[in-house]
Amino acid sequence: MSTIAVITPVYATQENGRLKYLTQAIRSVANQKLEGNRIVHLIVDDGSPADVVGLVDDYRKEQDADWLRYLRREKKPGDIETASNPLNTGIDDVLGNSQSLRRDEVLDLGAIAYLHSDDLLPPRSIQGRIEPLEHGWSFSDAISFDNNGKLRFVYKWRGDSMPAEELNVRKAYRFPHQTIMWSLEFLKKLKEHVASAYDQEGVFDPSIRFGEDLDVSLSSKEMTMKEGTAISHANEVGYLYRLHEDSITGNTPGPIRNKDLEAVARKHAKNKDKIRMGSTLDSRLLHDLPWSLFTYAPETLKSRLRPVRDFLKAPALEKAYPEFKKEVAIYLNEKNASDSSLT
Repeated sequence: MSTIAVITPVYATQENGRLKYLTQAIRSVANQKLEGNRIVHLIVDDGSPADVVGLVDDYRKEQDADWLRYLRREKKPGDIETASNPLNTGIDDVLGNSQSLRRDEVLDLGAIAYLHSDDLLPPRSIQGRIEPLEHGWSFSDAISFDNNGKLRFVYKWRGDSMPAEELNVRKAYRFPHQTIMWSLEFLKKLKEHVASAYDQEGVFDPSIRFGEDLDVSLSSKEMTMKEGTAISHANEVGYLYRLHEDSITGNTPGPIRNKDLEAVARKHAKNKDKIRMGSTLDSRLLHDLPWSLFTYAPETLKSRLRPVRDFLKAPALEKAYPEFKKEVAIYLNEKNASDSSLT
């Protein structure tokens, strides 16, 4: 039996709705269908003013959920609003002298994944990604949804593996970054790689507010190329990504998003002197035609176009993936299935 650690960063206030989203995320982890493995779900509270620890404690007691753990990180002066800091805190905890994992869990820790506090995992998410995982890392397909329960996009890779060189700055927009699952040994090497190559504290870059998932994918790709291995693909939907206005992405002004994305591009491009955001423009605009042509349009125009886009796209997605529309509805409508016992 192996232990798989799932790390969820959260910053919750009474206004941002994250306590409700976090409860849904926890339930989606509770409902994982596992075969011979066990999960530890670590909630890393990034100094929230809302009562995250109370929510976690109540859930543990009500559901007898020993697998659910809590760790609080106090914000430091100068910290920007980013998920990178609590994610790094969780990774450092499970890789080091863990406060959250029992000794037996540390000894058989085999893989680490992460789940943002406003997203969901479908029932086979962990099992589907652990099956092809060897010594490197794996990923799955993903579907995005909104708070009305509509499916919005599907992020799909064709094939059983990805040659590392195919994950580059120009193609990275089409990659489902949040679905990464690392093997324990690979994640240790990845932490050493970013420290050596970028003088970076932690696997996730704490200097960027937007694009930390993209950045860690490219760092993982670099480490994979050093190892000379392929990246394993679970050919199924393993992540449900929520699109909503209160996300960090939704609240990050366009100029800051573009600045952060350019910083990521410069950081990972082979020719750092010549790289510009324009070099990724083709990928960004071509991944969801014709709607992506409005990427740089005024927000007033985009807000009018989104309902039209969703109305036109939703039927085809929901016909292709009816099980995930139902899965999302379970959580959004608060008609939660009984939480499974994790084995």
